[in-house]
Amino acid sequence: MKTSPEKLMPLIEEIINMERKAKELYEDYLKRIENKSVVKNLTRILTDEKKHIELATQVRGLLKHGPAYSRIEEALRIFCKTTSLLIDCGIKNYLKMNLIVLKDLVNERGLNCLYVAVNKPSSSLTETFLREDIEINRFTFIDCTAMNVSGDIHLSAKPDNLTDLNMKIGRLVEKTPGEKFVFLDAVSTLYIFNSANDVERFVHYLVSSSKLKKTGLILVAVREEIEKRSMAMLTTFCDDKIDI
Repeated sequence: MKTSPEKLMPLIEEIINMERKAKELYEDYLKRIENKSVVKNLTRILTDEKKHIELATQVRGLLKHGPAYSRIEEALRIFCKTTSLLIDCGIKNYLKMNLIVLKDLVNERGLNCLYVAVNKPSSSLTETFLREDIEINRFTFIDCTAMNVSGDIHLSAKPDNLTDLNMKIGRLVEKTPGEKFVFLDAVSTLYIFNSANDVERFVHYLVSSSKLKKTGLILVAVREEIEKRSMAMLTTFCDDKIDI
């Protein structure tokens, strides 16, 4: 009798935790050992442990999210600091997709996220991310919603003032240290507040400036909210596109 994904999840989580503890142990040993031969062999074992964690994480994603995880994982594998990625997703998969991407880039790869919140206020997003064990300390928000929020918000912007939004994203990129990426959670929603031409000029500039500043960029477009012509135009600006 085959074991259900629900019953396999605790086992996979236990495997991931054990592999992470082993990885931390080898990293600690490497700091204290001077014998070059021992260091060489421990480094090889550490590389294997990192690979085990990666593979176990992929299994967990497949069990939890199904086939959509494979398509996202493949795109994120080549995502880097000069990549712009357009994610074309349906409303049904929107939240699931966001969580997969953020857990991979923030939790697993340790990148800082400059999150442009167009769909939901940053206070609501913070609650969701904490509930899902996403490392919220790596986030800085630009909130474009009309609701008044406090605490986690760092900047606010109006969704109908794209020039100001681009300037604030640029300043935030320059202020944020380390490896980072910009995550615009609903570029499709911007079409409600602006003309198609204005949104597309905004995206074209954002893609270009992100490359110059060596900052990865992810744009999410909810296909029910955007015309096919506009989706096609956004696709031409970005390096890669996945359909979820």
